[in-house]
Amino acid sequence: GFEWYGRAPAHEGLTAYGLVQFNDMKAVYDGVSANVIERTKKYLLKRRDNKGGFKQNVGKYGFSGNKPALFNAYITWALTEVQTRGIDLEVETMTKEAIKSEDLYRMSLAALSHYNIANEASLAKAELLTKTIQKMIKKVGVKNAKSESTLTYSYGNSMNIETLSFAT
Repeated sequence: GFEWYGRAPAHEGLTAYGLVQFNDMKAVYDGVSANVIERTKKYLLKRRDNKGGFKQNVGKYGFSGNKPALFNAYITWALTEVQTRGIDLEVETMTKEAIKSEDLYRMSLAALSHYNIANEASLAKAELLTKTIQKMIKKVGVKNAKSESTLTYSYGNSMNIETLSFAT
């Protein structure tokens, strides 16, 4: 996993962020090591708590104050971005929590996770989540679409942009 200054223990949220970044970089740079992506994915899978979430180290810097539900949602989404299979419990737990919270950011991560899984049942859930997200945004307006928190601790206009980026 990854940590802010290269010291153990690794930070699961930052590790998930790195996993997505390295995976995305493959499209434009052929020097990205497949071993880094696989090793990072395996690290996150080993951090599962068998309750539908992930064990999370309290980081010394930055993102450590966020709620576990946010990191569980982000880590789960990141794993679906790299086509990880066998994380049904995490996806369902994250989805239920996101719906209950009515948090636009986490609901968007849940919808995207289901789109990534792309089987018939997941696509149906993704469509329902997408419709709910659209209704939420329509109700408050694009400028007022907010979330409880984002992975990067955005606030104000930056939070709005980051949240809407996942929602769209």
